[in-house]
Amino acid sequence: MYWREPVGRQRNKPLGSTRKVKPHEAQLACVAKQIELGQRASIAPCATFEEWVEDYLVWHDNAYPSSPFRIRQLVRQWLVPLSGTVELRRLKTSSVEKYCMARNAAPGTVSKELRTLHTRLNKALEWEIIERNPVKDVRPPKDLDDAPPRCFTESELRALY
Repeated sequence: MYWREPVGRQRNKPLGSTRKVKPHEAQLACVAKQIELGQRASIAPCATFEEWVEDYLVWHDNAYPSSPFRIRQLVRQWLVPLSGTVELRRLKTSSVEKYCMARNAAPGTVSKELRTLHTRLNKALEWEIIERNPVKDVRPPKDLDDAPPRCFTESELRALY
């Protein structure tokens, strides 16, 4: 739990292991600290990934009117099933990596889905819904079938010139 004292100094207090401390208990501890500091206390449930994506798609449709169909299809078909019921701020890097390993698709497809998820979560970061992007450190799968680019022979280069 993090807070700022009235003089502006940041403090923290560990609440315990996530296995022992339930989310609602952590929220109650935060509210108790807010009351102790004389701040306005509130318990604001974080939106699930699926709920937040709907808000994001409304913004995306207005910001990029020429490309909403493909983004909606990709988000709803692949990204929402990945983590639709998870609170956005509880989305973990490990669950995204597990998704990448389990996804039975070409590496290029998985890379595109990862880029899409990364940019969507960057917007959540910008809107201050999450504190860090869990996809930031996930590496896309390598495409092992890529052949090196073909080099021209000397005679082919002369013919081109």
